Amino acid sequence: MSERVNENLALPEAAPVQAKGFKCPNCGGPVNLELPGKSQSVRCPYCSSILEPQHDVLVLRDKYNEKLKYRMWIPLGATGKLDGIEFKCVGMVVRADDDGGEWSEYLLFNPYHGYRYLVEGSGHWTLVRTEPGLGFDGSGRPGMTGPTGKIQLAGKKLKYFTHYDARVKSIVGEFPWQASLGEENEVTEYINPPYQASCEVVYAYVDKHGKQYSKKELEDLANDAKRANAERADEINEIAQNRRLTESNWSIGEYRYPEEIQAAFGLSEMPEKVGFGMCEPNPAKRRFLFALAWSAMLFLATTVTCSIVSGRAESKTVIDKTLSLNSAEFEFKTEGATDYLEFNFEPGEVELTKDTNVEFTLKSSLSQQWISFNVFMINEATGAGYIYDGELSRYYGGSGDDSWSEGSNDTDFQTEKMPAGNYYLFVAGATNVGVAEFKTSLLRYGQRVDAPAVPATAPLTPAAAKQAKTTPGAAAKALAPPPAAVPAPGKTGKLLPMDFPGRAFAPKLTFTMTAKRDVASVGSAVLFVFTLIGFLVYYYIRYRMKEGER
Repeated sequence: MSERVNENLALPEAAPVQAKGFKCPNCGGPVNLELPGKSQSVRCPYCSSILEPQHDVLVLRDKYNEKLKYRMWIPLGATGKLDGIEFKCVGMVVRADDDGGEWSEYLLFNPYHGYRYLVEGSGHWTLVRTEPGLGFDGSGRPGMTGPTGKIQLAGKKLKYFTHYDARVKSIVGEFPWQASLGEENEVTEYINPPYQASCEVVYAYVDKHGKQYSKKELEDLANDAKRANAERADEINEIAQNRRLTESNWSIGEYRYPEEIQAAFGLSEMPEKVGFGMCEPNPAKRRFLFALAWSAMLFLATTVTCSIVSGRAESKTVIDKTLSLNSAEFEFKTEGATDYLEFNFEPGEVELTKDTNVEFTLKSSLSQQWISFNVFMINEATGAGYIYDGELSRYYGGSGDDSWSEGSNDTDFQTEKMPAGNYYLFVAGATNVGVAEFKTSLLRYGQRVDAPAVPATAPLTPAAAKQAKTTPGAAAKALAPPPAAVPAPGKTGKLLPMDFPGRAFAPKLTFTMTAKRDVASVGSAVLFVFTLIGFLVYYYIRYRMKEGER
């Protein structure tokens, strides 16, 4: 126990007690009474009979003639120092729970500090002492909020862990209470490793005549009634429901590692440690908290560094153009039942003086429309080409609570780090913006064709000049322009103008290119953060798996 808990629970005694020797009234074997005047029951180490000290004699209470089958890892009379206090082992109680699990409780005594219980189960040890002042409400339920509540112990909250019935299987040595085999208590335990708190209660079942039954006696009564085929079920149920609290004992404990117990009592052998102790500190929890603390600090440092780096990163707008495309950049296409226009344009040439990332931003004003595009960057020196694609779309519908919208009028994306050099830019794409207007113009003007070049005047041949002199009006006729060229088959009508018909319907697109040169790689920072998260998940899983072994 820690010094704090020892101060709270110290049970000072008067003076050292001298041991006395007796003979067992059943088998005559020597029985050494370590605590005469304090012990209320003792078990003979030879015949296992339970004796009671009375007026300097031992009175036989329960007669047995059997060998003790449970091993005492700490022998009777052995002394050991725990928390700087020397204790003597004066007894051992072996108990079992509902599931058959067994553990041993060694009773330790010091004349100035009272009793302690050193509990051993599956090789795990807990030093326990009684504490009457812990929570207990008037209804006889452990804890102020019931058996699933919490207990406050020295500033630490202990959570509910388990509830079970504990039965005494064997006793060895002497005890300051009327110890007996088969005795049962209801136990509720709370833990916050390395601490534990437990409440043991004893109930009496009372019939309508005031007679009290223990839990075991009530079970025997029910079994006898069942064997005798007696109709006493209602009576037994009534007794079982009339339960009264007759005894309650609170205790607190602290986990002790086997090496400490072995060194304190100078033991040559120890029970094998199996599994994970009920209030054993989880070794994985410390690693998890350590990893959590370091991860939090490193994540904060990474965030601050990236913020500083982003603020100092070079950012330069290379191209910023607002384009209103005309019909020269479009070609009418049909795919299935979908009509669309293909287009292309050349934003120009750019020079990157350093290795840098490039960010493209494209914006438009769309209404139930879409634009998709591919941006090509070609290094003029090496011929290496890079292609990036994106899409704009804006659709909406409904009204009121049923209204909806999707898409966006702008998009941006960042390229990989581009080597320094001169680059040629080319953009190709498709859209449904202005499709109806373009189709109307096709019906009106026909297909776009290039008109043949016709000079304003044609030179006169000698024969024509001679005829012009002799024939009136011949000169004017000779100077008249030739007839207009006839469109090729399938291309009828007037020529489609180069300007997009109806400027209001012309697709408009804002194209921005920004060169960014980061001092540090954001990708590396992201990878680092994900690595931290991976370590945290790993240690947390180990911590939870270990907790599941309790």
